[in-house]
Amino acid sequence: MLLLLTVALFTLANGGGGHRPSDPFDEVQPRDFLAKELPVFNNKVSVEAFVDLVRKGQPAVFKTAGLGWALVNESCRDFARRWPEGKMSKQYQSYDKRVALGEPGWAENKPGRIGDQATAAPYVWHVKDRVTRDMKESVQRILFPLGIAMENLPWLAGRHQALEQHVADSMEFWLQPPRAGTLAHNDAYCVNVMSVQLNGFKQWKLMTMPKVDSIAQMFDEFDGGIRRDPTRAFEPDYEYTLGPGE
Repeated sequence: MLLLLTVALFTLANGGGGHRPSDPFDEVQPRDFLAKELPVFNNKVSVEAFVDLVRKGQPAVFKTAGLGWALVNESCRDFARRWPEGKMSKQYQSYDKRVALGEPGWAENKPGRIGDQATAAPYVWHVKDRVTRDMKESVQRILFPLGIAMENLPWLAGRHQALEQHVADSMEFWLQPPRAGTLAHNDAYCVNVMSVQLNGFKQWKLMTMPKVDSIAQMFDEFDGGIRRDPTRAFEPDYEYTLGPGE
């Protein structure tokens, strides 16, 4: 069973002037600014280096991001035991049927496969805005005791208290059976996001949004989105498998 925590981050940075293309649809594409190899950090990085990554929109892996977190290596059964009343949504269904964490069987279902394609979808538990205040605070107490969860994050030295409060306030958990998968999609969080693998391993394939033909397509950022167009190939810029605590 795979567990993934996603939290939203706010990082303040002064944008540099730099070159401004006359036609951003044609002259420069976001991937032109990406590193050829995905940056992987085994230790802390300086605030300056981290802000530089954010300014460039550069994805990166921090191997110690979840070091010391109480929920790292916890199973779906552990989550069900802690918060049996938590209600998850299953992805890729036409209606939002909630499934309780404590409901028997959901974590044991084994996905079927069609060739190389997974036929099972993940569940998402939106702690940030779909639980009671008491339940949210119980998650925060375990995940962020005395700021321990922030100790190994790269912006520790220069973080603002408001940042830590926002991280603790805006979180969601993705839970899925082994070999389940998600479609290629554009994440529309509209803020900087940190994803931490809590249990199991997950292969990520990251790609900048493909070149668009109109400004309207720039806002087609939800699941599937512009990639529903069969003429646009999905060509990942990076592939990386995250393990627990990364």
